[in-house]
Amino acid sequence: LYSTHVFQSSGINAEYGVNVISEMTGITPNKIVMTQLKGENPLRPGYYICVDDATRSVVLVIRGTLTLSDALTDITCLNKEFLGGIAHHGISVSAEAIYDEIRVILEKQLEHTGYDLVMCGHSLGAGTAVLLTLYLLENRDKLSGVLRNVDISCYAYAPPPVFNIAGERPAIWKEKIITIVNGTDIIPRASLANAYTLLLQMQYVEKLEVSLWERCSLIMEKKTDRLELLMEGLDDYLEQTRSTRRDEVFSRLSHVGRVLWIKRLPRGSAKGAVLLKQSPGEWERSFIDFRMLADHWPHDYQKTLERFIHDESSESAS
Repeated sequence: LYSTHVFQSSGINAEYGVNVISEMTGITPNKIVMTQLKGENPLRPGYYICVDDATRSVVLVIRGTLTLSDALTDITCLNKEFLGGIAHHGISVSAEAIYDEIRVILEKQLEHTGYDLVMCGHSLGAGTAVLLTLYLLENRDKLSGVLRNVDISCYAYAPPPVFNIAGERPAIWKEKIITIVNGTDIIPRASLANAYTLLLQMQYVEKLEVSLWERCSLIMEKKTDRLELLMEGLDDYLEQTRSTRRDEVFSRLSHVGRVLWIKRLPRGSAKGAVLLKQSPGEWERSFIDFRMLADHWPHDYQKTLERFIHDESSESAS
């Protein structure tokens, strides 16, 4: 709810933003303790902090791409070192900048309330929330005051892949960071590495003797037996091309924590929404689908989650 409504609250002044946040979320204005929603500067998306007494949480909500400055953050997408691994440059710098701005007021609210810390966001905001959560989890021993021991969790809606590290990942990441993906949303698959792979796939298809219709079918992953046969050499082509072109600059980023992939079903179906099974390397694939942009919009996430939660509640009640 917070992540999907933060867009409507990004108005011309702070008072407007507070009033809209209050109206859309039910949080009273005095519980909205900090807002920075204009997004005038690159590498610093809009956000606000509120106190949710119902869930006993201090909530940091980070907005997705809305302004030109946000778009510049998105495309600053080469990798940089981060926590012993690599991360999306623009988003990791954004996470560090927001933390520097909010640390004092965050500590004050957490100490005053004794509540847990929850971070959430959509798209760019989700990726920023993920990296900020990682930063706090991995630097516990360096933090001071209440941040050293507070319970931290993150709910990331539609984040791009933002981080990668060699070796086994700590179990606490999967426990504390939940990523939600809606249907065929393209952003959770959007990375330089995936774009590069898609380009190589298109080059391979160009060399095949196939019709325009068959090429469209390949792009949308609707393969016939004939197309499956023609595509058998794709993996070898990708491996050979990558090794000869030295694509270290496109080192692959991935999602952190646990990923819930949810699809909303047509009205009249037995269920409103279902969890989809993720194959190995699921988020390393890019493909074209007519809903890949529509599924990304915040209100579409809200509709899908409402149906999924309704189904889960109905099953629990029965």
